[in-house]
Amino acid sequence: MYRVTLIQRVLPHYRISFVKALRERLWAHDIELTLVYGQERAGTVPRTVPLNESWARRVPNVYKNLGGMELVWQRCLGAIGRSDLIIVEQSNRLLVNYLLQLQRSWSSRRLAFWGHGRNFQSARTFRERMKERLLRHVDWWFAYTDLTRSVLVDSKYPESCVTVVNNAIDDAVLQNAMRTLAASDRQSVAASIGCNGERVAVYVGGLYRDKRLDFLLQAAHLIKASVPDFELVVVGDGPDRHIVEQAAAEHAWIKYAGAKTGPDVAPYLAVAKVVLMPGLVGLVLLDSFIAGCPLVTTEFAAGHSPEMAYLQPGVNGVMTRDDVHAYAAGVIGCLQDRTQLESLREGCRVSAQRYSMSAMVENFASGIERCLARS
Repeated sequence: MYRVTLIQRVLPHYRISFVKALRERLWAHDIELTLVYGQERAGTVPRTVPLNESWARRVPNVYKNLGGMELVWQRCLGAIGRSDLIIVEQSNRLLVNYLLQLQRSWSSRRLAFWGHGRNFQSARTFRERMKERLLRHVDWWFAYTDLTRSVLVDSKYPESCVTVVNNAIDDAVLQNAMRTLAASDRQSVAASIGCNGERVAVYVGGLYRDKRLDFLLQAAHLIKASVPDFELVVVGDGPDRHIVEQAAAEHAWIKYAGAKTGPDVAPYLAVAKVVLMPGLVGLVLLDSFIAGCPLVTTEFAAGHSPEMAYLQPGVNGVMTRDDVHAYAAGVIGCLQDRTQLESLREGCRVSAQRYSMSAMVENFASGIERCLARS
C-alpha cells in the first residue's frame, strides 16, 4: 500500500469534505492518505476547523516576521513518516517546503505542489521570481485550474506531470439547502433575514483589503440611487469587518449578517438576485453557480484567484471595467433586465455541474495514482 501525506497550513471548513472524500477514494485503490494541518495566525482567515480522525494530525504552526515578510514553520516533519508522496502547498512563506525540496535530491520519496503557480495578486517581485524557479523542483503538480497549468507550461514545467484539479468546494450541502429553500416563499425567506425588497444583492466572503469593501459600498450607493428597493447583505468576517458594520449602522438597506458557512449561506443566496464581488474573486464563484445567482466583478488590476478561469462574462456572470460607475451600471443592468438575469442564471446552473467537488476528488486521486506509477 502506498502512503501519501497531504500537508496544509490550515484546514478551513470548505476543505473538510474534500479530504474525507479523497481519503475514501484513495483507500479503495490501496493508497493511504494522511492529512497534516496547523492553525491560522491569530486574527486572520480562513480559520482552521479541527478534524477528529485517526488519519488527520494537527501540528502547531510558528509564525514569524522577517523584514516585513511572514514566515511559517510547520512542525510536521515527525508526522510525515514513511510517505511515498508528500503534497504541500506552493508558498514562499512555508519554510518546510525548502527543506523537503532539498531532501528530494537524495530521497526516493516524491514531492508535489498544490497551488496556483504564481500569486495572481502580486507584481513580478523577487519573491515571485523565486517561486517561479522553485516550482520546477517537484515531481508533480496539482494545478488549481487550466490557468495554473498555463503558468506552469510557460515556466518550462513538463505538462505530462501536471494534474488540473479544477478547485471546487463541497457542493452537496449547499445544493441540498438550496433545493429545500426552492419550495419556500421567497418573501418569507427575505423577511427571515431582514430584507424587504425584490432587488437584493449579497456579498459572501472574507472581509479584508483585497476584497475592496470601500469600492463595494460606493457602488452600492450608486445602485441605490437608481434602484430604490435595492438592498445589500454582507456575509463574512475578517479584519475589515468594522467597515461593513459602520455602513450597516448608518443605512438600514445595508445589512451585515456576520460569518456564515455551509447551509447557513443558502438563505442569503436564495433571496439575492446577484452576488457582488468587485475585488478578489475565489471559491465564492462556485457558490454563485450552485445557487444560480450570477456574480458581478471587475477587471481587478491586482488580479483574481485562478478560479476566475471558470467565469464566462455574459454567460455565467458579469465582468465590468474596474471603475465604480461601470460596476454599478453592470449590477443595475442585471437587476432591471429580467431576460439578461435569467440567461445568466441558466449559465450558472450549467457551470455548477462542470465544477463540482466530486469531479475535483476524482481529478486529484487520478493525479496521485499517475505520480506514484511514474518510473
